[in-house]
Parts: sequence; C-alpha cells; structure tokens
Amino acid sequence: MSWRAVAAILLTVCAPARAEGPTEPASAMPAPFIGPAFGTTYRVQCARLPAGRSRADLHRAIEEVLAGTDRAASTWRADSDASRVGDAPADEWVPVAPDLVTLVEV
Repeated sequence: MSWRAVAAILLTVCAPARAEGPTEPASAMPAPFIGPAFGTTYRVQCARLPAGRSRADLHRAIEEVLAGTDRAASTWRADSDASRVGDAPADEWVPVAPDLVTLVEV
C-alpha cells in the first residue's frame, strides 16, 4: 500500500466526527495507535476503523508508511536516502526512493 493510500485512509477515517450529527463519547472511540518513530513516538487516534479493515491491518499500514519515510528522509540514519544525498559530492546523482521525491516535491 502506498503512503498516499494510507494518508487518504487516515485523513478520511481518522477525521473527527462531524458536529452536525450525534457524536459518540470518547470512550467509544478505538484505542489510539501508538509506537516509536523518528527517535520519538507517534500517536494516531481514529474516530472509527475503516469498514473491512482490522485494527492490526491499519496499524501495520501506519507503521509501513512511517518506516518508509524514515528510510527515505531521516537525517539521523546513515543509510537513509536523505543522508546519502547529503554525503554525496554536489555533482553526483544519487538514486532515491519515490517517497523522498514526493516529500521534496511537497
């Protein structure tokens, strides 16, 4: 699954409930997804899980996106694409993952 697909899922599914309808109490929301990332921790809170997706599947997808971003853009990892670009001579082309290209374009 691409990082864009996961981002779309997170933006759609994890968006807060709309104020126009009845809302569920916070205790009815699924437990947040929490884990290590980028030398700190992340926390993703969803209003509800996507239909047809298990909690474990969604957690795996979140972690895959974060791991791919870390491999591409971390300045703390010597093996990341960003570090390899930074360490290369200015006139040398360095192949990078599509995730880094997308991050730079944004």
